[in-house]
Amino acid sequence: MSKGLSYFLGIVTGILLTLGFFAVKAFTSKQDGENGLQTEKEAKLPDGVTMLDEPVPFNEAKNFQILQVVFEDAALAQSEKKMQYTGSIYYTDPVVLIVADEKNTFYDDQIVKAPKDCKVIQVGTYNYKTQMGWKTVPIIRFAKATDRRYSNKP
Repeated sequence: MSKGLSYFLGIVTGILLTLGFFAVKAFTSKQDGENGLQTEKEAKLPDGVTMLDEPVPFNEAKNFQILQVVFEDAALAQSEKKMQYTGSIYYTDPVVLIVADEKNTFYDDQIVKAPKDCKVIQVGTYNYKTQMGWKTVPIIRFAKATDRRYSNKP
């Protein structure tokens, strides 16, 4: 066999092996997504975030005022409280970390209200440092009231 033909077959073999490698890698990545395995971005939680094994109802409040956006899809917020005698509304503790759904984002001082067909659930805790020391707050999100995954369990 001539040197030119060997050289040409070597290049073709290298190209085919490279394409085969990328095809296998793409196929296995697709299967991981279909099997419910998390991607690296989904599995990586920000520092200070601890997720609960099962969400629990959060009955403290249904309306919140955003204090500060801390992640791309999450913000610290104060809970709404009504003064008992005057009926006026103010925002105070407990502070919570609200996680946005796919179609919403937050901005400072925004008033966020739980949709009528949703309930507020706690999905974890967020631990962060303030000037006064460390603070741990619940991580909440809104879930459809009909979603059985978030029903009250004894």
